[in-house]
Amino acid sequence: MKLVDINTQKFFIGIEMRTNNKIEASENGNILKVWEKFFKDNLSEKINNKLSENIYAIYSDYESDHNGNYNFFLGYEVPESKPEDHFENLIFKKLQLGKYAVVSTSQGSMPDIIIAAWYKIWNMTPDDLGGQRAFKTDFEVYGESARDPKNSIIDIYLGLKN
Repeated sequence: MKLVDINTQKFFIGIEMRTNNKIEASENGNILKVWEKFFKDNLSEKINNKLSENIYAIYSDYESDHNGNYNFFLGYEVPESKPEDHFENLIFKKLQLGKYAVVSTSQGSMPDIIIAAWYKIWNMTPDDLGGQRAFKTDFEVYGESARDPKNSIIDIYLGLKN
């Protein structure tokens, strides 16, 4: 298990909605709808000050643990700026600083590899992760290794308690 310490503030612009894993396991899941809106609204072109083409999926504002409600955000990293500098209906988000365990998915097709990785994560112990999950902020990075949806590898960062 790889552990990283994020101690420099990171900022993001994108879209967000509230959900929970019970909803996501049903046919009424919202995460897929957020992805569809992200591409339909062509956010890549609207956010012109992004630091890279990497897409970030951020899970935050957990009600409790993986069984409770949480926010799902999808967007790009941007330089520090004021939220009002950006388009209407886009959310400005800061990443929670701290220690993260990094879990890489197996190589394969989206979204199957992400779903399988999260089921694996939910069954991991603090010893497996290198610490107790904080349930404050977790995120996925869709970078170069995620460009081919049939042959992707995604890194999932899980926030740990200090």
